[in-house]
Amino acid sequence: MRTFGQDSHLYAEGLRRGVDQVQRLSSVNDGAPWIERITLTSFPEAVQIVDWSHASERLWTVGQAVYGEGSEKTKAWVEASLDALWASQGRAVVGALRALPLE
Repeated sequence: MRTFGQDSHLYAEGLRRGVDQVQRLSSVNDGAPWIERITLTSFPEAVQIVDWSHASERLWTVGQAVYGEGSEKTKAWVEASLDALWASQGRAVVGALRALPLE
């Protein structure tokens, strides 16, 4: 963990709340690049987790872009990806994203 004064007000607030006392640290957020940057700067050891609502929304956006809005293939791909996420199989979802037929 960093020493006080090296980071932002966010880091100071984290210390006030005892972040330096935890064994494992996570940040649940919407996956926005600015949040990732702030988290990496203030708490580089934190595991960043995209919240369910935003992860689901992004998978639907990808599925519709690749397979078409409202298609059965979109629905099947997104539902399989969401099932995998729910079952803590995030790596399988990343693999499915990498395997998409992109041109």
